Amino acid sequence: MPKKITTDIRKALLKEAERGLTEPKLMERFNIKDRRTVRRHLKLARQEHNIDLVRKEILKDALSEHLNNLRTLIFEWKTIIVVPPYPSCLSAYPMQALQNFENRLLFPSIKDHLPFRTLWRDYKIWKTKSEEYLTTCRELRERICSDAVSRTGLVFDHEKHEPGLTQSFDRIMVKAIEMKASGKSSEYTEGCAGGSLQYLQVNGDVPLLAENIQGYREIFQQMVNDYLQSEGLAKLNTQLNDLENLCAKIQGMLEEILERQDYSIYSCNLCPGQARLLR
Repeated sequence: MPKKITTDIRKALLKEAERGLTEPKLMERFNIKDRRTVRRHLKLARQEHNIDLVRKEILKDALSEHLNNLRTLIFEWKTIIVVPPYPSCLSAYPMQALQNFENRLLFPSIKDHLPFRTLWRDYKIWKTKSEEYLTTCRELRERICSDAVSRTGLVFDHEKHEPGLTQSFDRIMVKAIEMKASGKSSEYTEGCAGGSLQYLQVNGDVPLLAENIQGYREIFQQMVNDYLQSEGLAKLNTQLNDLENLCAKIQGMLEEILERQDYSIYSCNLCPGQARLLR
């Protein structure tokens, strides 16, 4: 029974033919009985070689696209890892954006392509500290709102064109506190809101409507001074400083990774073709 000529044997046959071996020599080297068999398998070998080259090019293009997608995703991740701006500290950003990002299909691939313990340790700490910071912000908001009702005697749920606190009161208060902490003065103006009702405007926003607005202006200013010296604000500032330092560290690591293209060294389950380097 003639010896079966496999793909590997055909590759060797083609290699020897390209080195210059004649058909008789190939027949002798590979124990093939006739020239037609040699020619047929050389033709098959060339076809298989061309198919292999095409396949490699396709995988190369697919891998290049995959790595480009990863690079874009890492850059997007870097832009999400930020410290919430102080005036908007009462919103849920950036935690919801992070949650949405981590739910994306390629996020596990980032972990596989960036197997750096320090990066993931600091990222975990940053997320925990961000949650704690936002909790402190929410507590500050609740305290400001409750304190405003207590000090002014006004309420938030009031009828239109009646005395009361606006839904933006806490945000306006936080902005005024921030400005004073940075050495800037808030701009206070007053005006008529209709009838005997007046409005107080602070830095372009209206925190409340009332009669005898001057007295409420003094209450607002006193609240700014009191909260500026409060333990709650000191805690918030400490958390903010910690987040700024940690954020800068993580972004620095990601910037270096993007510059050196470290993500291209490792592989994941979604990488096209064979894995190149496994951990």
